[in-house]
Amino acid sequence: MAAGIDNPASLDLLGQSADQSDRIGRHRATIALLETVAGREFSVGATAPNRTNATHLGAAKDTAEAFVLAQAIVETSKRNKGNTRDASTFEDAKGTDAREPDDTQHVRAAADAGDAEAMFNLGYAYDYGEGVELDEAEGARWYRKAAEAGHVKAMYSLGYAYDYGQGVELDEAEGVRWYRKAAEAGHATAMYNLGYAYDYGEGVELDEAEGVRWYRKAAEAGHVEAIYSLGYAYDYGQGVELDEVEGVRWYRKAAEAGNASAMNNLGYAYKHGEGVAEDQAEGVRWYRMAADAGNDSGMYNLGRAYDYGEGVELDEAEGVRWYRKAAEAGNASAMNNLGYAYKHGEGVAED
Repeated sequence: MAAGIDNPASLDLLGQSADQSDRIGRHRATIALLETVAGREFSVGATAPNRTNATHLGAAKDTAEAFVLAQAIVETSKRNKGNTRDASTFEDAKGTDAREPDDTQHVRAAADAGDAEAMFNLGYAYDYGEGVELDEAEGARWYRKAAEAGHVKAMYSLGYAYDYGQGVELDEAEGVRWYRKAAEAGHATAMYNLGYAYDYGEGVELDEAEGVRWYRKAAEAGHVEAIYSLGYAYDYGQGVELDEVEGVRWYRKAAEAGNASAMNNLGYAYKHGEGVAEDQAEGVRWYRMAADAGNDSGMYNLGRAYDYGEGVELDEAEGVRWYRKAAEAGNASAMNNLGYAYKHGEGVAED
């Protein structure tokens, strides 16, 4: 038990923080751990490695407690990949998620006749159980037929199948091979996933510069997560020379396109004057946008802003409200701060 923690509600919340974890950048893990123990501000991430401020540390908190939290935070460390397969063009044309059995029969007939688009659509039908019984292996079989016939979306979907072991044995190298084929044919999400593979050394030798090259291609093709990842690369100097101004520029593009992690990181940039003139009120505005978009780090940072009166009028009760939202979304730092609030009766009745 961490020294000085003796309150039931606090113990429960702080215990959860040891079981939950924010996602942090692979090269930030050790730094985050050390900075947390030191009580300094550090950068952690959620959903994609997006930055947050310090867990509500200070003289009143002991380092053993901080160390436990930091260990939990370090447990996970990756951005999400492009985590949806391509929707079937048949589905797009029909304008519904459902297929009627007769529709599937027509698609099968066309696929059997060698139509690549129909092969892809039939693979999709099996992959998602639409109009036929779900069968990922059969879906992968038809994706392969379509991919070998030159269908770009099928190449990507087959890469995804290997990357996640869905319908085929997991094989990241084979996933990369198909992602590359699709990327070279202009598929933006395949470009992003190929960049991710290089960035983290999955299925290919780690090469951050090559990762950035593919992120840039995907970003220029309008892939929002790639735009965010390019901002992150500049922000931390991963695969490219560190340039916080350029990082902010890409974060802004991603944020304006609706990426909640970018909104949060843009808020962080304004709060700390990194790559942009310091403006805490503007930082809070972006934190609020991130929070409203469901980003747990944005919720946490907004709670911290109210907790400390940074960019907004100090309001511990409002801080607790946002800490609670972030905690319920799985943010370990918010769980910790909510436990601290209960222990010390800050913004909530002492418990």
